[in-house]
Amino acid sequence: MFTDIEQAIVTRLSEGLNTGKGGMVRAVTTYGGELEDIGEILGALPGIWVTFKGVTGCRRVNTMRRRWRVTADFAVFVASRSVRSETAQREGGPVPDETGCNLIAESVRRLR
Repeated sequence: MFTDIEQAIVTRLSEGLNTGKGGMVRAVTTYGGELEDIGEILGALPGIWVTFKGVTGCRRVNTMRRRWRVTADFAVFVASRSVRSETAQREGGPVPDETGCNLIAESVRRLR
């Protein structure tokens, strides 16, 4: 169930951000430890990773205690890289190819 939700988030972000050549980000994938290997991550920047964070709540829906409503959190990691400056990495550059983390994060928020 959580995997299906995670994949739905990835699909929605991929479609909304036009991933690939000419899009805002190169890839939107599920997180599997990629951020720990700097060599692997540099080829995927700018990129977005989605992961299941955990269950935040659980409550009964009916009196027979057979149905429950479970709420959960998902984390979205946004990463970008700029060789010009740290400010350009956050805010982007003068050319459309240089997307900053702030713009990507705002776009993710709007694609809910």
